[in-house]
Parts: sequence; C-alpha cells; structure tokens
Amino acid sequence: MAPPKIPLRKRLWSRVDTTGICWEWRGYVAPDGYGRLKLGTRNPAVHRVVWEFLVGPILEGMTLDHLCRVRHCVNPDHIEVVSLEENIRRAHVRSHCKRGHPLVGPRGERKEKCRPCAAERQARHRARRKAAA
Repeated sequence: MAPPKIPLRKRLWSRVDTTGICWEWRGYVAPDGYGRLKLGTRNPAVHRVVWEFLVGPILEGMTLDHLCRVRHCVNPDHIEVVSLEENIRRAHVRSHCKRGHPLVGPRGERKEKCRPCAAERQARHRARRKAAA
C-alpha cells in the first residue's frame, strides 16, 4: 500500500525557514541555486510555486526577479514580476554585497563599496592591532 499523500501546502511550508529576512528553502536546491519541488513529473522552482500560492498567477512572458539576489529565497516581498529582458539587465548590476547589505544609499545613489562590511573589516583590523600590542 502506498503511503498517504501529504498535501502540497504542508509539504511546501515544512521546508521553508521563515525565521530570517529571506524565507530560505530547506529542500532540494538545484545546481543553478534555485529551490525545486517535485510535483508529479515536474520540478518547478519553489519561488514560483510560493508566488502563485500567495500572490497569484505569473503573466505569460513575465518572470520573477529576486531583489535580494538569494535564489533559494521564497519570500514574495523579495521578488518582483519583470520581463525576461529586465531580469537579465538587472543580473548584471549588483544591488547587494556578498553578505546581503544593500549597495544603494538612502537617496538611491549607487555605492561601489559596502559600508557595513568595511566597518566590520576595520573593527577586526583594530582588534588584531590591539591584541598584538
């Protein structure tokens, strides 16, 4: 006898960690960095499934762009529906440092260096110098 089927919503949310800013997928993550979920013979990207559950259908010709740049994030607040061309254009413009801090200032100006990361590096440098003295 086959095991009882677990409802899709329960299966989905049991693998999502919503404790952080990003809602991180804790299930299978494909080599391209996107979370995947087995649905019959398909393996759709989880952020698309969550978007359709919580927000609605994705229009034909449109795609989802992760504003946070974390591909396994499924938080709809971190995702925007855009054209494929816009998504490709945005992929070439860094909006966050590798630790997730925004590279856009309070007035919308672009920054080349991350201030919080620079402050952390400076603090570590000072601590090493103090320990050596």
